[in-house]
Amino acid sequence: MSKGKAVCIAYGKKRIGVATGSLEMKIAFAKEVFENNGMEKVVSRVIKLVSESGADLLVLGYPLNMEEGQKNLMMKEVEKFEESLRNA
Repeated sequence: MSKGKAVCIAYGKKRIGVATGSLEMKIAFAKEVFENNGMEKVVSRVIKLVSESGADLLVLGYPLNMEEGQKNLMMKEVEKFEESLRNA
């Protein structure tokens, strides 16, 4: 997949960061940050963002331990979010 659009998500307990980008150019730019008001609302908003942008790909950031490259405590939250997106 070399052409199209991507929506990139940085999931946080307090806020969600969103970037959009071009798969062809392999670059993304910050779009917005919004408050995490609960899983259901966040999932709904992300689905709406993907739909409105016409994105071909959704990228979800995985917070790994920088020194060891292993999962950290926040990773469990991100995995729950991923599962909620898959089930939406």
